[in-house]
Amino acid sequence: MPVIAAQEKVGVEIAFPITLRLLPEPGRNIMKSTGFTFIELMFIVAIMGILTAIAIPSYQRYVLKTQINRVVGELSVYKSPFEERLGSSGSVTNSQIGYTPSNLTTGSQAVDVAAFNADGSGQLQVTMGGAKPTQICQV
Repeated sequence: MPVIAAQEKVGVEIAFPITLRLLPEPGRNIMKSTGFTFIELMFIVAIMGILTAIAIPSYQRYVLKTQINRVVGELSVYKSPFEERLGSSGSVTNSQIGYTPSNLTTGSQAVDVAAFNADGSGQLQVTMGGAKPTQICQV
């Protein structure tokens, strides 16, 4: 380290060290790097947004498909009793086929789920969703 000597008028000599470093020592950074930069964080947020934009519609389709399959499964239980009654009489009530409303449908015990066509065929018909957009499932 260089030592600079200063003299005062009385002849006393005072020495103090001065260290000047304009360049970093080899292998050492001036600033320590800790954490992420703002650009890196924004890049991660953008990637997460893109993944979310892809994942949410896929998940919603999956949930809808699962609910439809569940309702079709519940209605298939009533298919055999419905077909038996359809061949023997012209009308079928919910109590005759043992229908109980599901929590996925807006039906009630008072509204019959059986529908007859003019050609003698018929179908079981329920409305899904309540306040959501309605969808008809037929077995």
